[in-house]
Amino acid sequence: MRNDDAPQNRRALKVGDLAKLANVLPSTIRYYVSLGLLEPDARSPGGYALFYPDRALPRLRRIQELQSQRFRLDEIASILVGEEGVRAD
Repeated sequence: MRNDDAPQNRRALKVGDLAKLANVLPSTIRYYVSLGLLEPDARSPGGYALFYPDRALPRLRRIQELQSQRFRLDEIASILVGEEGVRAD
């Protein structure tokens, strides 16, 4: 791991900031988290979900791409598991 990739050197974003970057509502991100489609990378001391944009933005774009192809969210969860081996609740 390069030193600049270390978690302490990456800027984690709260839900609202990530939502602005992704051009979605914060409630959309919270909903995806509740479904297991997106997982926070960390939690702040105050309990806020934190996301690294270099991980979360591509995932959000993939979810949106699959939705535009008319896949249901449960189908998207299965697709993502197959593509990335990520757990879907």
